[in-house]
Amino acid sequence: DEEPRALAKQRLGLDPDKNYILVAGGSMGGGKIEGRITALRDHFSRRKDTELIVICGSNRGLFQRLSEHAAPGLILIDQTDRMADYMRASRMFITKPGGLSSTEAAVRNVPIVHTAVIPGCESYNAEYFSGHGMSVWPRTTDEMIRLAEELLEHDEEEKKMLECQRHWINPRAATDICDLAEQLATQ
Repeated sequence: DEEPRALAKQRLGLDPDKNYILVAGGSMGGGKIEGRITALRDHFSRRKDTELIVICGSNRGLFQRLSEHAAPGLILIDQTDRMADYMRASRMFITKPGGLSSTEAAVRNVPIVHTAVIPGCESYNAEYFSGHGMSVWPRTTDEMIRLAEELLEHDEEEKKMLECQRHWINPRAATDICDLAEQLATQ
């Protein structure tokens, strides 16, 4: 999906001149997500060109707590059916390594920073994505901030990650599966 970032920003009513970092932690909050969001907000508030968009989803408690301490540079979204637009509008996606959201971000060609890995399938996802250059997987909040800053500041790092995503992720996977199902059903 090659829609320009500027068009997605316009559709969402976002400032065309700002960088946006999309943050989501799943319905369970993604571990110590509030601390990570606060650290990201505090770090990036020094940059007037960057804001965080935090998708809280069904985590009403997280939305409520973050709303109580709202600050400039932090956009809070509860439930949304516009996740694809938010991904398109963002310079990167900081999230736990769920298979669906990670794959959607890679198909949309958005740099991914994986955090709050739940042992099991999420650790396998984080290993696979980071091992194939499609994401970075920081182990600490400080490392997460450093890697996010590097992705914003160094275009070559972002370009390498996006190239790996295009190489390893088939953007037509859903269509290919449906085509195969149709083919098998008619045999």
